[in-house]
Amino acid sequence: MADLLMAEKVETREMARYCIALNFQMLQGFYFARPEIISGKRINPSKLSLLKLLLLVVKDSDIAEIENELKYQPSWSYNLLHMVNSAASGSSQTINSIKRAIMVLGRKQLQRWLQLPLYTANQKSDGTSDALMQTAAARGKLMEFIAIEDRPHDKNHQDRAFMVGVLSLLDALLGIEMTKVVGTLSIQEDMRQALLRRHGYLGRQLALVEANETGRIDKILTIITELGYLSMNQFTQMQLEALAWANRIGETAGNSK
Repeated sequence: MADLLMAEKVETREMARYCIALNFQMLQGFYFARPEIISGKRINPSKLSLLKLLLLVVKDSDIAEIENELKYQPSWSYNLLHMVNSAASGSSQTINSIKRAIMVLGRKQLQRWLQLPLYTANQKSDGTSDALMQTAAARGKLMEFIAIEDRPHDKNHQDRAFMVGVLSLLDALLGIEMTKVVGTLSIQEDMRQALLRRHGYLGRQLALVEANETGRIDKILTIITELGYLSMNQFTQMQLEALAWANRIGETAGNSK
């Protein structure tokens, strides 16, 4: 696995671009606390749908969940069936079922198929979109690790924590207010409160991740003490594992381009 280069204390978009030019794959810093927002810009619903699909695949969700999400996207369903049948052109059987198409393609290839347009959507020549998406992936995985420590037997809580981590950077990625992002997505109230106000269990966990990215050691220790189920050593180890996982995801996306 290739070494992961992470730039810390990134405070401006200009600094982010400079770090990308130096081949840093991930960014951390105050820049994410005040992302560049374009007033009046509208969110692209297809990008959010694509993100939701990718989250389901990455999280190893049931095929039925992935199939159900695809049913709301007729064009993606058609493209998937067309691709799978084209690849199996020598076969006497035509695949007409989304579920069957997912099984034939496999999760790894499905992930690559979804990642390509997502990672290139809104892509800029400076590479900040890729870096933000990879940082968002690391946030999601770290949030999941924290949630596992919090509620080891609550898979739903862990999945929602992962999604909050990933979604928390969509305002920076798309240049759109978080209120619009949340308003477009059908998410549970605790996730809304976490993303908009950093309230609730998920909100405090997200606040911990953000404090770590901005180097606020005092706040990190305060929140860890407040949570009561996590040590600093555990949190540091979780961060390393989350970064390694995000690096693997980034490598997969890079290979699919």
